Amino acid sequence: MPANRPTPLLPILTACLAVCAAVIGCDPSDSLEPIRQQQDAGNFAATIGPLREIMNDHPDDPEVNYLYGLALSRTGQAGLAEWSLSEAMNAPEWLERAGRQLAYNAVSSGNHHRAIEVTSKILDGDPDNVDVLLLRANAYARSRIHWEAALTDVDRILELEPDTPEAMEPRILSLLGLERIDEAAVALDELGEQIEKSHMGPNSEAWYCATTAIFADDGDQEERARELWGDCLARFPKHANVVTNGMKFFDARREYDRSLEILEAAHEADPQSRSYRIQLANRLRVAGRTDESEQTLRGATESEHPQVAALGWFDLAKHFQEIENHEQASKAQERAVTLTRTTGLEHPQLLLEYADALLLAGKFDEALAIADEMSLEAHAAMIRARVAQEQGNPAKALEHFGDAFRLWPNNPFARYHAALASEAVGDFDAAIEAYRYSIRVAASATDARNRLARLHLAEGRPSEALLLLRLQTEHAPLDLEGELLSLRLWALLGNGPALLKQLQRIRGGSPQLLGTALASSLQGIRERAGAGAALRSLGTSPGVDLTALDNADALRAVVRLSIEMNHGDEIRPTVEEALSKHPEVAAFHEIHGLSLELSGDADSRARSAYRAAIERDPRNPGALSGLGRLAKTPDEALGLFERAAAAKPQDPDPGWAAAQTLVAAGRSSKAEARLEELLAKHPYEARAAAALVEMRLERGEAGERTAELAHRAVRFGRSIEALDLLGRVHRRRDEPDLAEAVEARVRALRSGRRGEDRAPVNSSQD
Repeated sequence: MPANRPTPLLPILTACLAVCAAVIGCDPSDSLEPIRQQQDAGNFAATIGPLREIMNDHPDDPEVNYLYGLALSRTGQAGLAEWSLSEAMNAPEWLERAGRQLAYNAVSSGNHHRAIEVTSKILDGDPDNVDVLLLRANAYARSRIHWEAALTDVDRILELEPDTPEAMEPRILSLLGLERIDEAAVALDELGEQIEKSHMGPNSEAWYCATTAIFADDGDQEERARELWGDCLARFPKHANVVTNGMKFFDARREYDRSLEILEAAHEADPQSRSYRIQLANRLRVAGRTDESEQTLRGATESEHPQVAALGWFDLAKHFQEIENHEQASKAQERAVTLTRTTGLEHPQLLLEYADALLLAGKFDEALAIADEMSLEAHAAMIRARVAQEQGNPAKALEHFGDAFRLWPNNPFARYHAALASEAVGDFDAAIEAYRYSIRVAASATDARNRLARLHLAEGRPSEALLLLRLQTEHAPLDLEGELLSLRLWALLGNGPALLKQLQRIRGGSPQLLGTALASSLQGIRERAGAGAALRSLGTSPGVDLTALDNADALRAVVRLSIEMNHGDEIRPTVEEALSKHPEVAAFHEIHGLSLELSGDADSRARSAYRAAIERDPRNPGALSGLGRLAKTPDEALGLFERAAAAKPQDPDPGWAAAQTLVAAGRSSKAEARLEELLAKHPYEARAAAALVEMRLERGEAGERTAELAHRAVRFGRSIEALDLLGRVHRRRDEPDLAEAVEARVRALRSGRRGEDRAPVNSSQD
């Protein structure tokens, strides 16, 4: 794509804005004509800065908001355009134009719910607008839950304009979704005839070709579908619909090399396509071909067009971030910003990304210097907040996040990171509100749903955790972590039908994930009804082969449950069979070591099994932790636990084991530092909070930090012991009324405890 170079209009435009700004009450329309001309000429990037200046004085003007949102949309910043286009829609005369752009952005990003909402608002006042009806019909069809509504819109489109072949796409998708196969076949034939008669062009032909192949696959005609995909990909190697769905077909059959070939052909056919370049680089990186991935992206950095080269460096920076080479990422971002500045065009988002890259590279002073250069104060506030956060000053970060909220209220990332900062200072109520706000703005922008669900689960509120986790999943699907957490929560809450339905869906669509899904389900059942019930539930899952390659996670879970029920001898033959079938797989050696260790067999045999796992996968976290538990010296154990924590950062157990090792070795100061580090990464870790309180009380520290840690231990530990610890903190702080209230609660709980080791202490449990 050639760069948009400044035209002679730009100096005139800037001068006009300067004069306008000097006049109190200046009508913005006086300065918009040059901007309109720039945009009519396709030079949208050049209008962003001037429009932002006008918006400072006229934030509510609908045309200014529309033009600004349009400019952002056309320069790849559709997310930032949401607010301005929504504001423009509030003016009746701008509803249709702003709404159509907003709906198009939403459909392009997969936010079908938002597209439906916006188009419906337009159609309320203009029900026969065919273009908007077509937008909504496509959104309905692609949402995969509004098939009937899509067909209703298609019928209305064809009633108003019978010769609208574009309406056949949502019709066919909806008929297939409703399993009205015969009608879909007729519609597909009709479309084929229309294409042949009217010579609709390659786009329609490509879509028809791909849909015919999809139809054959859905009809269990795999060989026919394979032939059709071969033909489609040969005829339309760079058409997005053909490429995307062709890769889905082969990915579903685990023919990843074929999918990679499809992307290589698409990139070769359309080397200017940024989308294919990025997708190909990603696939190469996942396949372990990191050097080839980098070279694929470097091609764009050599473009003679500065704007194209700048985006190339930007994409290369993202690649370096993925492989955690943050130093190189920051240098690539610097090249992107430098090139952009040579064009005379302002790209605020690029500057924000550069500052973020510097931040990830630990170059905090440089990141703050870039923040000082930013024209958008909201961006600057975000970077200052993130720097404070990374420097371990969450309280200062929250002050800057407050500025970001005021300047950029609907930024899901600001709310999300503010939630993390609130957790760091122990203000979990504020964190909950920030997570909720982030989810309301854009559920899929961050993992706020997962974080908030885990927070509620940790405090003993699984029903609320599941409710929030499943918010907006119809148009913003969860990632794998969220789906696995859903399974655990359904199991914990005893929702068998939902659990079974999801497991069946995984078995049918992603069988390679079934073992991991079963492991999560078993965890939830154990938490609800015990290890025995979890093992019995496995018997109701026919066809589960625990020795299969993809079922290692399930086998590991069953080993733990079996040994907990003293059935270790019964599961061991299954473990040995899995190992004999897959001797090259590290996970099965690790599971073998776990079964030996937990059964109390000789440490040497367990060590050998764990070492065999490490030989095959040096980053196997289970084997590293197992060797750490069996280590002969504290230093050896610490090294292994640190490696395990790095290999699986979402698991707090290796960090906790490292802290316990330091305590046992008498290294209390290092143990305390390790516990603080653990709590920073896992703020709901009640064990670490309670241990830190004990250490602080032992040396006479009962300040605000000690009190906060004690409350945290109660909130997430939910045990009588944690509550008793809080009472001791209140006594040490000379707060007798609070201490007596807590002690009374402890006595009441202990009187009804009946020998149980653990009892809930908060009344908010489900």
